[in-house]
Amino acid sequence: MNGSARCSLRADSLRAVSLPAAALLAAALLCLAAPAGALTVLYTASLNGNLDGCDCRGHPRAGLAARAAWLRGYQGEALLVDAGDILDVAPDPELAREILEAYAELGYDAVALGDQEFSNGAQAVASWRGRFPLSANNLTLCLEDRCVFFSPEPLIKNRGGETVGVLALLDPRVFALYPEELRRSLKLEEPAQAAAPLVSALRARPVDWVVVLYHGPLEEAERLAARVPGIDLVVVGHEQRLVLPRLVEGTLLVSPGEEGNRVGMLTLRKNALDRTRSAHQFWQCRFDHPRDPLILARLERYRSKLREALKEENAAAGR
Repeated sequence: MNGSARCSLRADSLRAVSLPAAALLAAALLCLAAPAGALTVLYTASLNGNLDGCDCRGHPRAGLAARAAWLRGYQGEALLVDAGDILDVAPDPELAREILEAYAELGYDAVALGDQEFSNGAQAVASWRGRFPLSANNLTLCLEDRCVFFSPEPLIKNRGGETVGVLALLDPRVFALYPEELRRSLKLEEPAQAAAPLVSALRARPVDWVVVLYHGPLEEAERLAARVPGIDLVVVGHEQRLVLPRLVEGTLLVSPGEEGNRVGMLTLRKNALDRTRSAHQFWQCRFDHPRDPLILARLERYRSKLREALKEENAAAGR
């Protein structure tokens, strides 16, 4: 597993399992394979632009380099999703490009647009549409003289013989403190109103599972789960709250917590009464865990461009 077995395997109790590397690898492999008729979902959120990470006391960030090492070593077949805020809050086009390309290379099936994805402006987000696995099924982008529905249809994927419908919803409340100019360019339908017909259409196809990526307040995600029937799983991002799987009116709801430090693994199956059963674990990586060489190469390229930009700025200023 590319040395990634050193990442701590955490169960729902969130107690770290202390095992020798070989035993940890064996334990991980045993639980990676989803049984027949089941779906495994790997989910993340809130990377916050941490390509590298930081071993900071009181505020550690593993960074995408550590997470990628684990993901590249994953042996099972799974749906890989993120609930948004993968970019930094500050505008940085070069960092955004490196992270978006990395997510595509890692094989993410869907990444919910978060408010931080707009840090480089609505025009940048529009240019990423179709090039990267970004999704927002309730967003219309209006730029200059035209408006574009960002994600007209839910994503349909087949994983382990199971058909999955995936939709992403962006809560308008997350933009309350953003500039008026940006907010004018975003037309956001209320998530529950947008989700109801999409979920109904997915169930009519039919699909085996419906997964919603919700970027917004946890309480609003809970209201969505209670109001819209037919959803199996809601993955929540934005507030960086750690939420273990819990049922809301028959719908599972999860959130992986702060700074992109965890990969959640959820295996879903239906019982004889068509009720969803689940098994869940967290893999929590740290800054000092094995790091992916391809992400490190991106990091060095990004830093090199920063150094060059600083040299040009100093030269222009006569420093």
